[in-house]
Amino acid sequence: MEKNICRLSVVIPCYNVEKWVRRCFESVFAALPDGAEIIAVDDGSTDGTLAALEELSRRGPVKTIARPHAGVSAARNAALDS
Repeated sequence: MEKNICRLSVVIPCYNVEKWVRRCFESVFAALPDGAEIIAVDDGSTDGTLAALEELSRRGPVKTIARPHAGVSAARNAALDS
């Protein structure tokens, strides 16, 4: 089994959650198995959520997608399309 193959993707849509996103990701990082990734979708946040996600992407296996606000379903679908 190759180490670089992602076997699990956790999709986390985010909208104006700057105050809580770091704590959320610390929990996910702790439970994330080897070879897994987080796909974080910033859904047009107007606070510092996107900056927090970019910071978190330097600390773990996080792919960040930034998009205009369109709702949680559109954010989830953007992650699935990536």
